[in-house]
Amino acid sequence: MSKHIKNVNPVLFDARYTKVGVLEILYENVALTVADDEVFLLIEKITATQMKIADFMHTDKVLHNVHAFSVLPGGDLSVWTRIGKASDSPIYTQSQIPNDDFIVADFIALAVAVGTPAPRPTTQAQGQAQGGRLIRVKIRKDDVRPIAPFHRSRS
Repeated sequence: MSKHIKNVNPVLFDARYTKVGVLEILYENVALTVADDEVFLLIEKITATQMKIADFMHTDKVLHNVHAFSVLPGGDLSVWTRIGKASDSPIYTQSQIPNDDFIVADFIALAVAVGTPAPRPTTQAQGQAQGGRLIRVKIRKDDVRPIAPFHRSRS
């Protein structure tokens, strides 16, 4: 399922654990649950956008901090800023996006109970091995042509 979000800043995501203990990322109470879920951000009437993921209270009544990381080309990770009870992505501006194209702003999110050291994976593989959720994000600055779907090998 794709989620199309137009002219929102910041884009607020929530997180929670499923009944089997898997971290889910949600937008407007809809979980991005399968590998092919993608988020399309369109910033045509605003000049920039940012993503935020809020910390959450698990059923064990323990606050969990969400730590998120941008996936860079080549698979390295760049940690998001922790401000208050959320992780904040870098700010994405219209000037960063090529005309009639998009930028990829994929991220990985991990959660730990308050008081537990923050996870520090340095690669996408490490983040996913630690239970991190990969969320696919494409950002465009206009609505001229549709965004092509991701094509991943199924190996």
